[in-house]
Amino acid sequence: MGAEQSRKALGKVGALLESSLTGILNTHRSLGLNFSFGHPEPSQTNMQNPRINLFLYEALFDPSMKNFQPESDVPPALWFVLKYLITAFDKNGKSDSTDAHELMGEAVSALHELSFMQLTISTEQALGINPEPLKITMDDVTHDLLSKIMQGSDEKYRFSLGFQVRPVMIAPAKDRLSSLLVGVDYTAAPPTIIGEKGVQIPVIPSMGPAVESVEPRTIEPEDTIEVVGTGLNGGDIVAVLGDAELSFTMQQPDRARCVARTASLSAAALSAGMLPFCVARKLPNGRLRRGEPVAVNLRPVVTSVSYVAGGAPGVQGTLTLHGKLLGKPTDDVMVALCVGTTAIRVFDIATPGPGQTSLAVTLSSTSPVPAGEYLVVFRCNSQQARAGLKVSIA
Repeated sequence: MGAEQSRKALGKVGALLESSLTGILNTHRSLGLNFSFGHPEPSQTNMQNPRINLFLYEALFDPSMKNFQPESDVPPALWFVLKYLITAFDKNGKSDSTDAHELMGEAVSALHELSFMQLTISTEQALGINPEPLKITMDDVTHDLLSKIMQGSDEKYRFSLGFQVRPVMIAPAKDRLSSLLVGVDYTAAPPTIIGEKGVQIPVIPSMGPAVESVEPRTIEPEDTIEVVGTGLNGGDIVAVLGDAELSFTMQQPDRARCVARTASLSAAALSAGMLPFCVARKLPNGRLRRGEPVAVNLRPVVTSVSYVAGGAPGVQGTLTLHGKLLGKPTDDVMVALCVGTTAIRVFDIATPGPGQTSLAVTLSSTSPVPAGEYLVVFRCNSQQARAGLKVSIA
């Protein structure tokens, strides 16, 4: 059974359809039908028997089989999806009569019964090399498609149904790929046996560990981060949040855990906001080979709020926030004084303290904040602190 026989596969599928339908419709159901192939047109000769017409109107390359290679030492094969129209004609050559519609029902029932096609002796050589069974599935055929196909000598619309046969394989005609023997130096004349000196296993190094998921995606300083991915174990593997290196507290090949230590975040001078998180391998030269990053939100923390009235002329008082990651001079910070869910006053200008541990907001006496108790809402680089603390302004 040579691969060259598979070149006839497109035609042999039609022959297999005819023989299979003949076996069901004529032998088992005794309908006495004739079969024809080609454009669905009335017969040019007087037929005494009704007729089933098969028309191969389209052949597509099968995308689901594109990367399937039956054998590793041969070039890839061609895989097709064959799309057919089936049209029934009564004994008078009409396709729009009730008799023709009854025949259509018989035909599609036979196709449904076939499902996985059994090869015959005449089709075995061309189709038997295919490692996948040929499957018949009914196909939707729109009115627009039928109208285009039916353009012919009489341009008459004919009732038809569609089905497809897949996957049809045409095997490569090239010889099998082969490699030279291991342990033989073929550059020498004559070739020389060199034994284990010819055994070489080139290994391409991994591009680094990869992160598939991170939980939680919004963190605060001292929170634990759970990482799922590949290549996460090893003493040279570190987690990187922004520019901060985080040491792992637990490592497995596909799962690891690290902590966003305040000291590490401060050492890297990170600000709150959306930051890239990845897992990296430390190279001997000290550089990091980083994997694909995922976004992690680093949230500021407000631990206390105080208000001191008065101060310099024109100043109503000073509102001071204490916590972590409260912003640097270049960060976008916002402090809002709220009553319930309503913001009474919003401040976009603040004075950060050293180490991002404090933030001072000056309240002007030219536009004083009414006395009362307020909920303080703080954001840094669009990340809002979880705690909303209350402060009294007199």
